[in-house]
Amino acid sequence: MSFTGHGSRLGLGGGPQALPRLFKNCLHLGPDLRLIEQSLQALQAADSAAVDDYLSHRETQLAPLLWWHLQQRRVSSLLGDPLARTIERSYQQNIARNSLLEHGLELVIERFNHERIDTLVLKGASVFTTDLSVFRNAFVLSDVDLLIRPSDMDRAVACLIADGYRPTHSQSTSAGLKIGLMSANRVMRLDLHSALFWTTGGPYLDYGPAELWKRATTVPFRGYRLAALSPEDQLCHRVVHDSIGHGEPILASSTSRLYYFAVLVDFYRNEIDWPKLIEDLERKRSDRLFVAFVYYASRELGLRLPSALEPLHRQARVDVAVLDALAGAPPRLADYSHRTWLAMLTRRTRAGQLKRIGELLVQGPGLRAVRRNSAEHGSPSVVPRAMQLLKILCLQLAAVLSVSASSLRHWLRKENPYV
Repeated sequence: MSFTGHGSRLGLGGGPQALPRLFKNCLHLGPDLRLIEQSLQALQAADSAAVDDYLSHRETQLAPLLWWHLQQRRVSSLLGDPLARTIERSYQQNIARNSLLEHGLELVIERFNHERIDTLVLKGASVFTTDLSVFRNAFVLSDVDLLIRPSDMDRAVACLIADGYRPTHSQSTSAGLKIGLMSANRVMRLDLHSALFWTTGGPYLDYGPAELWKRATTVPFRGYRLAALSPEDQLCHRVVHDSIGHGEPILASSTSRLYYFAVLVDFYRNEIDWPKLIEDLERKRSDRLFVAFVYYASRELGLRLPSALEPLHRQARVDVAVLDALAGAPPRLADYSHRTWLAMLTRRTRAGQLKRIGELLVQGPGLRAVRRNSAEHGSPSVVPRAMQLLKILCLQLAAVLSVSASSLRHWLRKENPYV
């Protein structure tokens, strides 16, 4: 069963969503190839300058992924020149880039194994392991992320610096430390994490199951010892990272990120105890968030729903409507709308949602700027500071009303197309 909606139709028009919709149709995961074939024909007929601009500037990871998908579905021959040449060239360039990153990772893991530094590979670099090698050429990577035990972090950084790496950036919170490094040849960009956290979204453990290391699996990698997140944690980490971690719903706005999530859901569907996973997430109050994105991927890309999630369809339809509302939020309210959406999907009562909005507002960039200005320039007079706070609260209230009204409208349209 897939949660069908506008993702199941060709959906072409002249609006700003025409090309995104078209590419999603080309990446459809359902068994019927007719939608992909029709969409490829429409893509051939689309304005070539608009297509090139979209692939070059809007979704730069999409071209290699599209070629890989069309090859897997055995329909790449339906895409004619010059677009086929452009997309295939991008795909070949991605293979070359991934080969360099894989070799760089091998050298790092060889050194860490020698130094007895436990290492867990995160996100896209997991495709270099044997378990996920089928997706190796589909994923587009810009860097490699590794999780290191906090007690090994200093030694790991020292090893890399001795091997010619130089630190490029760092972030720290009470949850842990993240250090970015660049290899001497500037090919390998590496992020070392002592824990999973984001400065805008808080710690991963606020949303995902605990004990990452305990549930991690040992994966084959060029004869070296390397760990990877469990299937459940891979999916949860992608949802949290791509929808919360960067302060915006990347998973809803990026076709490539949504596709990666969808194919992993499908790949692991028989390995995951879905009721147990939802039960674990319910304790973190992130179960609706996770299920909403599974249903969103089903609607947008034709992902077949895990059967255990089908009974959750009533609430999921409401929550997907909230995602649609967030995607259409005015740019001026983007940060406030994201905060509203996150509270709506992680708290079940109005009182809980308002409290969560307040907590996120205190952590948000608006109030952080007010506090920073006060620290740097001394406390301003009461009136200007009160006006700043009032402006922030008014924008947050506007976002609450906008997202609530828009999500209701989207839900009504799905339930009754004549509304």
